[in-house]
Amino acid sequence: LMFGLVACGIKVPPRAPNWQPHDAADPDATACRGGDKDACFAAGKAWTSRTPGPPDDVFAATMYEKGCKLGHAGSCYEVGQLILSSFPPNGPYEVGVGRLNFVVAVMERGCELGDLDSCMYALRLRDPRSPAAGLINRRKELDMARRACELGYGSACKTANMSR
Repeated sequence: LMFGLVACGIKVPPRAPNWQPHDAADPDATACRGGDKDACFAAGKAWTSRTPGPPDDVFAATMYEKGCKLGHAGSCYEVGQLILSSFPPNGPYEVGVGRLNFVVAVMERGCELGDLDSCMYALRLRDPRSPAAGLINRRKELDMARRACELGYGSACKTANMSR
C-alpha cells in the first residue's frame, strides 16, 4: 500500500517539511523523524491542540501520516479525520478525488492495523451517499467489515456475514 500526501494528489505547503522549529519545541517530533511511531502520534496530538501557542494542523497531519506509515493505527485515523475536518476546500490540501483517495487509504490502513474507528469510518465512506462511495471496492469493504466485526463493531458483522 503506497499512500502519501503527495502520492495521492494532496500537496503539502512548502513549510510542512521544515522540521527544525518543531523539533526544537517538541522532542516527540524529533523521535518521530527517527522512526518512533508512538512519538509521531504524540506529536500529532500535541500540534493539533498546542497551548500555549497556535496549533499547526499541517505539521500535525505530517506527523500522523508518518506514524501511519510506520504502523500506528490511531495515526491513520487521525490524519484522515484531520484532513477532512480541518482543511477548507481551498486550504493547504487539494480537494477532490486525490484527497478522498488519501483518506480512504489511511482509513483502510488503520483498519488493517486494528483501529476500530478507522474501520467504522471507512465503512461509512462506502455509503452510497458519500462522495467516496465508489473508491472502496466490494472486496475491501468485506475485509474491513470482517475486521470491524472482529474488533467488536456488531453491525459490521451483518455486512461481513459473520456472527458475534
